[in-house]
Amino acid sequence: MIGMLQVLKHLYHWERLDFTAGLLAREKDYTIEGPVTEAAMLELLKAGKEAELHDLYANWAIESD
Repeated sequence: MIGMLQVLKHLYHWERLDFTAGLLAREKDYTIEGPVTEAAMLELLKAGKEAELHDLYANWAIESD
C-alpha cells in the first residue's frame, strides 16, 4: 500500500488542482456551425436532449459534405 501511495505521489507531485475545470462555458461549445464538441455532446446527453444532439449532428454532417 505504501508503495502505491509513493507512485501516486510521484505522478501528481507537479500537477495543480483546478476546481473550476469544466465549469466555465467555452464559446466553441455553443456554436451552431462546425464540428460538435465533446462538452456540448455531454451536456446534451446529461440533460436528456438526445433529439437536439441528433439534430446537431445531422446539421453538421450536411454542412461538412
